[in-house]
Amino acid sequence: MEEVIAEKSRNILRWLIFAAVFLVICIIAVIICLVLIPDAGYMYYLLLAASAAAVVCTVYTMIKWYKTPQTIITKQGDTINFCGGVFTVGDIADIRYECRRNRWGMRASFGSLEVVLKDGRQFKNNFVGDAEEVHSKLLKFLAEYQSRKL
Repeated sequence: MEEVIAEKSRNILRWLIFAAVFLVICIIAVIICLVLIPDAGYMYYLLLAASAAAVVCTVYTMIKWYKTPQTIITKQGDTINFCGGVFTVGDIADIRYECRRNRWGMRASFGSLEVVLKDGRQFKNNFVGDAEEVHSKLLKFLAEYQSRKL
């Protein structure tokens, strides 16, 4: 039976909506700058560049999020499937995670998880829901596997 270990975070949509609101504010600032100050010079180009960068970053993140499968990590016996990459628990050399935090120190409900194998391959996903819990589960599976092999 296949056990789901990690799923894609759905809460990132709040962050993307915040980014979209920020984009609208930047675009309005560019329009105001263009209308009210026709001689804005470098300020106009600075606001335009900031708006373009924000649009590109938000669209890129949305595309990556939509392309990520709903189930990120599954386990069946000693075999782990990490977004299409299949390996055994014994192949794991290191597991790293990072929970996203915003500027006010609040913990986001998603993070990135990276699994490094002994042969050098790396599997990483940035949209893991509750990355800290998934990290703990993988460490537990690794400890169980190593205790069985001894």
